[in-house]
Amino acid sequence: MGDATSLQETLRFTDADLLANREGHLSDLQQYTLKTRKTRLMIIGILIFFGLAFIATLFIFLGSNPANSGILTFIGIGLTICNALIIGVLFRQWLKLNADIAAERVDKVQGKLERVLKPVNRRIITYIIRVQDTETVVSKEVFTAFTHEQPYILYRTPYTGILLSAERGK
Repeated sequence: MGDATSLQETLRFTDADLLANREGHLSDLQQYTLKTRKTRLMIIGILIFFGLAFIATLFIFLGSNPANSGILTFIGIGLTICNALIIGVLFRQWLKLNADIAAERVDKVQGKLERVLKPVNRRIITYIIRVQDTETVVSKEVFTAFTHEQPYILYRTPYTGILLSAERGK
């Protein structure tokens, strides 16, 4: 648990990625990955927007008919508001990814690593690694690749906090 090769396999970074991160910038592959995430987020946002807009329009149209209940209009208005909120959250994340790509830099966090489990409810657990009060939410596989209370160097994006690569510290 927690050796360099398992970290490299679990986080899916190469030696070239780690070398670029040590120098404080993103590798070409990491930039491509962030651009892919940004594109995927934009596509998801567009699909959600048009899907909820269609459903909200349908409810408002059905509610405007005098033979139907007026509550359908209020449901349509509620869906429109929810749509705006969801798109706002997705757009904020898109802006953060865009800032990470434009900055072309990597933040380095160094120190003793803590593995923290935060239960959301009985079935869902959030896996967090913490170094110097900097918390990063990770998958279970990444979580188990690290050794608790050992020194590590983490390389993360500055705005979204995506963990790009990691290595054992001294």
